Amino acid sequence: MEGKIINFGDVKRDKDGFFKIVPVPFEKTTSYKRGTEKGPQKILEASTFMELFDEEFKFEPYREGVFTYIPMSFDGLNIEEGIEKIYSRSLEIIDGKTFPIFLGGEHSITFPIVKAFSEKFANDFTVIQFDAHSDLRYSYEDTIYSHASVMRRVVDITNCIQCGIRSLCVEEYESLDNLNTDVFFIKDFFEDKKGYLNRILNEIGDNVYITIDVDVLDPSCMPATGTPEPGGVSYLDLLNLLENIFKERNVIGCDIVEFMPIENLHYCEFTISKLIYKIMAYKIRYKKTYRV
Repeated sequence: MEGKIINFGDVKRDKDGFFKIVPVPFEKTTSYKRGTEKGPQKILEASTFMELFDEEFKFEPYREGVFTYIPMSFDGLNIEEGIEKIYSRSLEIIDGKTFPIFLGGEHSITFPIVKAFSEKFANDFTVIQFDAHSDLRYSYEDTIYSHASVMRRVVDITNCIQCGIRSLCVEEYESLDNLNTDVFFIKDFFEDKKGYLNRILNEIGDNVYITIDVDVLDPSCMPATGTPEPGGVSYLDLLNLLENIFKERNVIGCDIVEFMPIENLHYCEFTISKLIYKIMAYKIRYKKTYRV
């Protein structure tokens, strides 16, 4: 059975809206704490309490139109069937005219989404991953579709930039030279924030897909994730990086994943709701057309 509809921002569902909010509560491979399947609903609930006026840009992004999809259901499906369902749904949603924002769920949802973008747009885009972990294992716990190996699948499709990384295993480190990705470790960010941004922009093409694992944020501002890592970026640091990417490149879509709600700790879902709304504001403020 499909989940209950809560409209993002509590705004009227506009089937012709520019923004497509796609809840994907997929959780099949989490390896430490569980609960990411509850993330999309909590984010949507929190979004209904946001102010919809952007004080920085002096406009209301939702007026471009927002369509919130019914949350996908994965009842009775195994990992492979769930991945295929996400891929098929993404193919239906991605059209090159609207801006889809996928709400996870675990990080494994990124692979089928990127695969769908590749099918639609001839693979002419770079994936930028914001994450504490590189997620480059070939497989993990008997599946190649694990959240811990999602980027290993993605780099087989298109080139990647991995930002905020501060945790990886020996297998991942030793494979870096042979993979279609550049890893930008968090230490380099704190040593030279401007230089870090310039490195990102120098390594990417015109078109960009962004995947944000919320554990890229420091646990002091985002403890609600399954595998928190100390030493992450702040909310404002992340916004600064995102704004400059939207300003300089054509962002074609994004996902926000690995949010694991903590009971009675409401600021986490509200933070993510605000992050999504700022992404919408950046897309409108620096709106570019598809060039794929």
